[in-house]
Amino acid sequence: MKKFVRGIRKFIQLLRSFGRALHNPRTCILFVIVIALSCVSVFLYVTRPTQLDKLGISYLELLDRSVVQEIVSEKFKNAYEANDYLIYGENMMFYANKYDGNVDPMQGMNVLLRNVETEEEISYTFSGGVDSGIGLASLSQGLYEVYVYDNYVKKRLYFQDEEESLNFSTMRRNEMVKNVQVHASKDYLKDFGVNMDKNYVFISVVDNIPMVRTIDVLIDPGGNVYNEADNSIDYGVGNDLINEASASLELAEMLKEKLEAKGLRVELTRDAESTPSYYGKSGRAGIGYEKQAKVFISLGMLVDETQTRPIMMISPYTSGLLANEVSYTLLQNGIELPDISAQENLNLGILYDSLRVDEEGNSTKFELYPQLRETGGKATFAGQAESSKSNQAYADYYGMNSIYFQFANLASTDSINYYLENKETIATSIADAITNYYEIEGETDETTTE
Repeated sequence: MKKFVRGIRKFIQLLRSFGRALHNPRTCILFVIVIALSCVSVFLYVTRPTQLDKLGISYLELLDRSVVQEIVSEKFKNAYEANDYLIYGENMMFYANKYDGNVDPMQGMNVLLRNVETEEEISYTFSGGVDSGIGLASLSQGLYEVYVYDNYVKKRLYFQDEEESLNFSTMRRNEMVKNVQVHASKDYLKDFGVNMDKNYVFISVVDNIPMVRTIDVLIDPGGNVYNEADNSIDYGVGNDLINEASASLELAEMLKEKLEAKGLRVELTRDAESTPSYYGKSGRAGIGYEKQAKVFISLGMLVDETQTRPIMMISPYTSGLLANEVSYTLLQNGIELPDISAQENLNLGILYDSLRVDEEGNSTKFELYPQLRETGGKATFAGQAESSKSNQAYADYYGMNSIYFQFANLASTDSINYYLENKETIATSIADAITNYYEIEGETDETTTE
């Protein structure tokens, strides 16, 4: 009680001292200045852009006008015309010609990104595969100019026609994502007093919280596939030892749990009862597009006279970088893989999918497996084959980085037993490979918004 009374007395004395100080003109002026500065600080803090605010604004609203006017040029002596671009997984590629899957003049070029505020420069090489190019997740928040080195001459990249891409969201990392857009318009920076002579390419990157409706990884358990051609269901292969539909679902659920433990949002294309096809909005590929998945892992079995260990099929339009990471991690964890890779750039256990052949015996641009062809969006010509018309809406979509992982061979008892003895290690290895490749760190508590 005595301490409380003493505290009250000291507070009263402090108020009296403060009152006497206000009679001093200098002290009064100082007090007013402090109050004003405090009010300004509070106002700036309260009105600062929050992560929720950023969901609805462009990066231009975060830019410093004077910096843009000082650094961004309106015209360039050397410019290079691009005519297309795409995103596969988290990688962006630009093309001199309209993308057709063939070798492009920009293949092998060095590409330079320049942050217009910090003037930091980042260099990439377009090696050819749609999974190479610009790693979007590695970009810091900012607005970037895009240059290419054409025969050692630095040239500013531009489009003949204006371009404003849809928003792309990277995978979750530490409860955050990066929202990325491509802009190419003479008028893009007109509000900053910058009037450009061409549709120069800019890439904007904004750090943000993830949307709850987007996912990072979509896992596709094999079997129970609806066949639209004859209204039948392909339940998958099986015998007394193993059933593809149930075994792939079990492996998918194991993989999902391990990826979610790293903070990723993961969904499956089906449950034990559903039988989706690979086509249409509710199809296995459509689910990934609608929820903006970045990785698609299909799980299934094969029937083959020779294979006794797991193998992976990947798109021939890729460099196989993610699959190589999966192969490496499986081997590091003691899982055996066959030496079947025909290309030097592929690790053990990896094969490129074959391309369909037309009636005249000529190769088309369409892959055999819908798990790969229909999930890569523009990069793998989704929805463009005659049998894929119901996926036509996704022909220009950003593509998922896809792997078809065949974990066991029904024709080999040794293969089946090997998988059953090592399925936990296999699931752990695939999860570790995905998170290592995309540099996903540790277990996190997800923060999302509608």
